[in-house]
Amino acid sequence: MPELEAASRIRRAAPSIRPRGLGPRIGVLPLQALPVTPEEGRELVWANEKEKPWQQACRGWLDFAGWTTHAVYDSRHSPEGWPDLTAAHPVRGLLIFFELKTETGRLTPKQRLCLAVLRAVAAVDPRVFVGVYRPHQADELRAFLLGQAEEPPPSCDEPIRSARRSPARLGR
Repeated sequence: MPELEAASRIRRAAPSIRPRGLGPRIGVLPLQALPVTPEEGRELVWANEKEKPWQQACRGWLDFAGWTTHAVYDSRHSPEGWPDLTAAHPVRGLLIFFELKTETGRLTPKQRLCLAVLRAVAAVDPRVFVGVYRPHQADELRAFLLGQAEEPPPSCDEPIRSARRSPARLGR
């Protein structure tokens, strides 16, 4: 069934056909019409990933692996710039600060400042990790959180410039 779910997500991520001058959407390209490899299909899904489901996935991995977590529920009532998730693992003795962004999401100046302060602390203690993570890093991040990797993926502070690709550019 995972294949069907992935195909369904790719279909939703497929761009609409909107010929010029005809106004509203007239249909969605069928999956067979998109010449995509599995990697390009995942890229389409990542490009359309929103921050909330991305955060929910990360929280699910953290809970499953026994991390103690804190998430800012409503950032309007919290100090500006603090990362989205903070997690500590009691057995592994690790502390990690996550700022989760979409592929095109940008850090605010206050987020950059807060991350710089936390990175200064992380530079002193090798058990503290600070990073900005995006959906395309999901596999590497999941492996770290579940204890299958020693280090988290590298922080991805800058957005992916052209995360959304047109179907014409997907063909080889």
